[in-house]
Amino acid sequence: MQIMQKQTGRAGTLESVLIILRLCGGPGDVVVFLWRTVLGVCVLVIKVTPLRGLYEQVTIVCAKRLLKPYLRDGYLDFNGVHLACGDHFNYWRACIEVAQDTFYGYVSNNDRYDRAFSDKSIKYTFEGPYCYEDDTVDIMIHPGDTVLDLGAWAGDFAAYAAKRGATVYAFEPDASNLKLLERTAMLNKGLPGHIEVVPLGVGAKSETLRFYSDGDAGSGSRFEELTGGAPSSVSVVSLDDWTADNNVKVDFIKADIEGFERYMLEGAQQLLKTQAPVLSLCTYHLPDDSEVMADLILKANPGYNIVQRRAKLFAYLPQKT
Repeated sequence: MQIMQKQTGRAGTLESVLIILRLCGGPGDVVVFLWRTVLGVCVLVIKVTPLRGLYEQVTIVCAKRLLKPYLRDGYLDFNGVHLACGDHFNYWRACIEVAQDTFYGYVSNNDRYDRAFSDKSIKYTFEGPYCYEDDTVDIMIHPGDTVLDLGAWAGDFAAYAAKRGATVYAFEPDASNLKLLERTAMLNKGLPGHIEVVPLGVGAKSETLRFYSDGDAGSGSRFEELTGGAPSSVSVVSLDDWTADNNVKVDFIKADIEGFERYMLEGAQQLLKTQAPVLSLCTYHLPDDSEVMADLILKANPGYNIVQRRAKLFAYLPQKT
């Protein structure tokens, strides 16, 4: 059985501006954000490259102001869930969005993700939360779950899942992100669950691929050429191979892997068929993501129900939720 709901997509430019304005704590925050927006137009649209350094500096200042309630010495504290801080522009640019998508419901809605909140969250998040609850749907992390966090970045979702009591295998192939991810794992040692860092990518088969990093702990590294991206070779595994080799039973998979989600599903057909983990997958990277991913999931296991919300696809077996 398949359930499809209208996809609104990732927040556009105007929506993103409104989201960040809602985060502003006062006139000073608004001024810094508007200044950053003007510089962004100059650098990214008009291509006034001499202003890039200033734009990056103002972006860092803006992010730190917006996240000030959670900012500690070297990390962010979201009600007991800790995220290591980076030093660079790419980290802080991503952090504003990540903080909203991963932690908005946890911090502001008592960690509840019902249909009404999910609809409301469109106004406050860039992609929407990774969790979702409805009358018959339970896309949530439960104590004792084993979670695969694919594209773990600095460990935001991994830390959240550990807070919920899960054992998390956090997959991240980008070397600059791995340093932050390892720090995040250390910062969250006292949580009910724990984080195991896996320095690998995931794909259709186990192989070595050319990997392009956007550098400095950014969230947009991928297995395709980036303008100015630094290429390297990384090991990629299929989840069918990895789970079999490590004897891991999986309950929940989260994936934000820059358009590689479909290849991950190709390499997880046996896993979906035999273990049927709950899936929470990003669907905004490629125009046909929703359709291609749904087809691959149902090909592996026709028993899955599929719910499309904003820029996330959720899949589950009814008897398991």
